[in-house]
Order: sequence, then structure tokens, then C-alpha cells
Amino acid sequence: MNNFLRYSAVFALTLAILASQGCMLDAVRLNRKAQIYIKHGQYDQATELLEKSLDVNFENSVSHYYLAKCYENKGDNETAMWEYELAVRFDPSYEPAQMAMIKGLYRAEKVEESLEATRLFLEHKDAMSSYFMRLENIFLEEQMERHAILAANIAIKAESANPLPFIAIAQYYYDNGNDKMGDDYLIKAFKVKPTWPGLARKLGRHGLKVEIPVRPAFLRSTSPAEKEISELEN
Repeated sequence: MNNFLRYSAVFALTLAILASQGCMLDAVRLNRKAQIYIKHGQYDQATELLEKSLDVNFENSVSHYYLAKCYENKGDNETAMWEYELAVRFDPSYEPAQMAMIKGLYRAEKVEESLEATRLFLEHKDAMSSYFMRLENIFLEEQMERHAILAANIAIKAESANPLPFIAIAQYYYDNGNDKMGDDYLIKAFKVKPTWPGLARKLGRHGLKVEIPVRPAFLRSTSPAEKEISELEN
């Protein structure tokens, strides 16, 4: 009898798992169909499918993200922001939702909230400098200067010897007529890595003269001849 009950419990559990997996697959199919409707600008149909998908799996960040896009395209920015926030809450690493929420806050003139959301997203992202620089360039294209500088600083933390984040910011300022800020960032790039290809030429093109940082004596390599002379003098 005990074995019968045990096998019955296992069988019931197996059926429950299979049913759950089937529901999840249905949710994925609904999501994919909704994305096709979004692609063709049919947002009402997409909204209906995504809401059904969320009835099955409410914690699906992708579904919340695409539902937010539907509301945004229909002019309901408040509901769209709520859905973006839900997408981020259920998956903080989901970049499309994070960036959409950050830009949404910025467009709503909630600049400080937008910057704080950017900081939280970037500081908890484990990535190479190139990843943060890509986001830096996105922010620059959107003319979100403070966000771009924040991304550049995180890129610098990721790879302290990489001058590219500084160079990108410098070029942005030059392109927008702010030569003073451009000069400042170009000089910072040079101080990070004076030997970076083409960097000295960029400085010269902008009429900048910067002394090459002198390496401390204990970091400089010594040739065999210099070593023998030093021992002789001592």
C-alpha cells in the first residue's frame, strides 16, 4: 500500500511538471506571436496575446517588456513605464528593459531617477569595458551626457588602463562645439595611456601639449649595463 501511494505521488508530480512545462511553452508561443504583431504595428492584437502569456507566467520579463512597448506605441506612457519596471524587477540583467526604463524616465524629465537607475544597472553588471562603452555611445547618441559619463566611469573601473571611454566622451564634446570639455577628456585619455596609437596626434591636432608621465624609478626596467654601473657606483 505504501509503495502504491508513493508511486501515485510520483506520478501526480510528474503530470504536474509536464503540465507546467506545457503551459510555459504556450506562454512562449503567445509571446512570439505578439512580437510578430508588434513588428507590423498591430499593438492591440499583441497586447491581448501578451496579457494571456502573463496569465501563465507573470514573472516573464520579456513579456512585460513587449507589453510595455505596446502601451508606449499606443501613447500610454504611464502604463508602459509600469511594465518596464516590472520587467526590470523580475530580471535586473535584462538590458532592453533597463535601457527602455532609463530613457523613459529621462524623457519624463525625471533625470535624477533615470541616473540612479543607470547607476544601479551598470554597477551590478559584470562585464568588460567594451560593454559599458557600447552603452556610453548609446547615451551619447541620445544626448544623455551625464548617463554617458557615468557609463564611461564604470568602463574605466572595469579596465583602468583603457583610454577609449575618455576618447569617446572627448569626441562627443568636440562634435558638439564644447572644445574645453573635449580637451579635458582627451588629456585624461593621454594620462591613462600616453602610448595609445594616434592619441598624441589627436592632442597635437587640438593644440594640446601634455608631458608624458614619468614612471617611478622602481617600475622602470634596468638594462644589464645600467645595473652594473649602478653597482659600481654604490
